[in-house]
Amino acid sequence: MLTRSGDGWALAPTSISFAGGNATVSGRSGSAPEVHAQLRAMPLDVLDLFWPNLNLSGSATGRLDYAWKSNRSGRLDLKVHGLSRAGLVLASKPIDVAIAALVSGNQAGLRAVAASDGAIVGRAQARFAPLGSGPLVAANSACAACDISVETFGWVTSIPISTASRSPGRTKTPTPQLR
Repeated sequence: MLTRSGDGWALAPTSISFAGGNATVSGRSGSAPEVHAQLRAMPLDVLDLFWPNLNLSGSATGRLDYAWKSNRSGRLDLKVHGLSRAGLVLASKPIDVAIAALVSGNQAGLRAVAASDGAIVGRAQARFAPLGSGPLVAANSACAACDISVETFGWVTSIPISTASRSPGRTKTPTPQLR
């Protein structure tokens, strides 16, 4: 149920079922936004309702909690089983992915691991600090010192990104190059 709440709207816990999976979502908008979601075996096909022709398959189980009252805080724990994408001609081999992310005040971090046939095929981790003010997505693009590390099939790359290393007058963040 959606109701007016202060300077925004509140969504009471709402259950959604789709193709054998289910989700419970709740939250509020306004000056103190928050979102809560819990997924249980939710097929990724549901995303085609919002992004047609995305064509992802697999199922997601996990939890998301995010709030921005006087300080940002949030946590994501998500497992995707059998993640694959089918195109017109080809389909990718399904993999399992686990993601853990945390937002606390002025910093955020995430770790992810991917496995295929029980063997780890990739890992990623990132740290964003300081985030700056504003919405979380905008704050990440203005991150003063970000460190991203990716490992795929034993190949490792580290991408330190720092606004302090930008040359004067440069307004665009440098595009990281994988080595």
